[in-house]
Amino acid sequence: MFSLYPNPETMREQYFIFLDIDGTLVDFDYGCQVRGPFFTFGENTVLNPESIEALNLLIESLEQKYDTRLVITSGRRKNFPACARNLFENGLKYDKPITCTPLESGRRGQKIVDFMMTSSLPRHPKVQKAVDFILKRYADHGYKNYVVLENDVSKIRYEIPPARRIITNAKHRAFQPSQVEKYLKANNLPIAEKPQEMQ
Repeated sequence: MFSLYPNPETMREQYFIFLDIDGTLVDFDYGCQVRGPFFTFGENTVLNPESIEALNLLIESLEQKYDTRLVITSGRRKNFPACARNLFENGLKYDKPITCTPLESGRRGQKIVDFMMTSSLPRHPKVQKAVDFILKRYADHGYKNYVVLENDVSKIRYEIPPARRIITNAKHRAFQPSQVEKYLKANNLPIAEKPQEMQ
């Protein structure tokens, strides 16, 4: 018989990856190098393969312990199907549904916090007690199962503590594998082994 409630013994904790794209998975220097001096950020823009490699490494590393959830925060989510397709066409390795923060006005950091509060509620009896506990954890920044990939710290400065951020440089340096390794090491998380190239 199918159970409405997941088995806590087999469930893994969720870990949210909040992803900006322009300036995070592609920087201006790389865009100009590939597309020429008239490069602009936007829908269907080429992404930096090194940044996609870093994102894949982060996902694979977190998946060793957690149930990862990829959540788009980029303005590209206005055309969500094209946004997701562009990620996969550029080499994203992720076999679960991708979601996004709501398309509404407000600070990006607050939308991230609101998303976690509504998306990670437990689905079992005694919900109110668990919800109260979760809300308290978010309120005092005690919740640690998320990372925010962003190039503009001003959008998340007040809501997201530094330990939960990976900040890139939109002009010169998009997301790098070295940033993944640094983040995982700082949070005592294992890093996935990189596949060895065929000789």
